[in-house]
Amino acid sequence: PLTTVRQDFDALGAAAVRALVATIEGSAPHAETLVPTLVRRDSA
Repeated sequence: PLTTVRQDFDALGAAAVRALVATIEGSAPHAETLVPTLVRRDSA
C-alpha cells in the first residue's frame, strides 16, 4: 500500500505570512505546528 501525508498549504502560507509580518514589525515569530493528515491508499 502507498501511504502519504496531506498538508494544508493554505495554512502553511498563512503561517509564513504571519512569521514574515512579525519579523518586519520587529517581534520574534512564534513556532507553529501544522499537523498533516495521514492518507492510506491501496496498492498502485
